[in-house]
Amino acid sequence: MTVKRPAEYLFRPFDEVVRELGELPEPERHATLTEMLAVSESTGTLAKKAIVALGMEGQRDLVEYASTNPWSAPKPRMSLVDVRAGAAPLSQAAIRALNALGVDRKEHADFAKGVAVATRIAPTTANGDPTEGYVQLMSDRLISSIVTVRDVGGGLASIMGFRTKSIELARAVDRPEVELVGHAILNDRLGRVLVRQGFEFVRRPLPDLFGGGDDDVFFKRFDVEK
Repeated sequence: MTVKRPAEYLFRPFDEVVRELGELPEPERHATLTEMLAVSESTGTLAKKAIVALGMEGQRDLVEYASTNPWSAPKPRMSLVDVRAGAAPLSQAAIRALNALGVDRKEHADFAKGVAVATRIAPTTANGDPTEGYVQLMSDRLISSIVTVRDVGGGLASIMGFRTKSIELARAVDRPEVELVGHAILNDRLGRVLVRQGFEFVRRPLPDLFGGGDDDVFFKRFDVEK
């Protein structure tokens, strides 16, 4: 049995989602809705509406699970593993890459210790706002996250530019992967593009520098070529 990725139901007309879910065999429909409820508030809210529209209120286990808002269960904080134990000095290539992402020089040392530090890069269009986010050095990868991108007509270009700069940073700090994360993707068209490109959609903790708490995010890991 193949369960469709929950994110594939986002950013689409609700009637279309209900029709597609209704055409699934019952065990697959149940499994898909259960997964949608678990991964994020956005997919969970959509699943709740779909359960009602599909007349599935009689499936007690599914309805009771939905009533708990399972996406809100506490998520584990991201482990820094061995990064804080002994931060190596940053290379000149790493410093240049951090500068390209707009990381304040005062925060370079914190970055080397595994602390999430803020990024800020210029928009790709004349009327856009800077793309803001954070980067965090993990023992096995670089997490590079966009928290806000408001660049009408240039949103995708801003994300791809952020990814390119992130890959350069990962290469400079000798990490084999970049985990690209997008918080609060409000543009439906951009959301559909990210889903088609294989991004997953889950709920994750937000670093304290952006207020903490949990947020629905897109994420995908990219290999870093040497």
